[in-house]
Amino acid sequence: MKNAKNILREICNAHSIDLTYTEAKEALQELDDITSDYWFDFQGMDFRIIHEDDIWDIYVEAIKDITEDCYLVTNEIPSFLAIDWEETAKNCYVDGYAHTFATYDGEELNSGDYYIFRTN
Repeated sequence: MKNAKNILREICNAHSIDLTYTEAKEALQELDDITSDYWFDFQGMDFRIIHEDDIWDIYVEAIKDITEDCYLVTNEIPSFLAIDWEETAKNCYVDGYAHTFATYDGEELNSGDYYIFRTN
C-alpha cells in the first residue's frame, strides 16, 4: 500500500489533482495490485508505471523496438548482424527514460520504487 500511496501522491501533485475520499480509495485499490510494468488509467490520463528493478531491461527492449521500427526497412535483423542493444540503449539514455516512455509530456516522476510516465 505504501507504493500505491506514493505513486498516487506523485501523480496528483504533478497534475494538480484534488481527490475525494472515494476517488482516492478506488485509485489506491487499483494501484495496490501494481506489477513491475503497469498501465494506469486515471482521471482521463494514462500512465505507465515501471518498477526501478525492471526499468532498464524494459528500456533496452523499447529502444530495440523503436530502432527496428524506425531504421530497419524489413523490421528484421539478419542473423549475421550483431547489435549490442545494451550499448545502443546507453547511447540513447542521454535524454533519460522519459523521452522514450512519457509520450505525452516527456516528464518523469519517481515515487521511490517506481518511475511514472504519462502517455496521453
